[in-house]
Amino acid sequence: MASYLTPSESFGHGEEMKSRIMSSRLSVEIDRLESLLRDLRRVEMGTLRASDLGDSLPTLEGYSLSVGQVSCLEGIVFGHPKLPDGERIVTSQIYAFLECDGQLFGRTKNRWYRLNSIEDRGGRV
Repeated sequence: MASYLTPSESFGHGEEMKSRIMSSRLSVEIDRLESLLRDLRRVEMGTLRASDLGDSLPTLEGYSLSVGQVSCLEGIVFGHPKLPDGERIVTSQIYAFLECDGQLFGRTKNRWYRLNSIEDRGGRV
């Protein structure tokens, strides 16, 4: 007969707390990846339109594709919910590009970005 341990029996008190924290982080990561997967499926099926992305997307000015350990985007960000306007950033991993309604978008692991070249702002940064 198999014997099963509860988490409190198999971990010390400190390890149980670490397990809860890891579980919380894992849940956040699963939600992020599920959102990414939904977006990638819509890009693949051709059902995603620029209007579906909303108006509150962060914009990367003067962007370029960058490669470190993974492919990502680099550029000057505007309208990001957590970063100040005009800051040069490197995004999380890039998964897809969408060209729609005359606009270019990039889907990173965390969010969509509207992609503009420097010329799109009249050469101003």
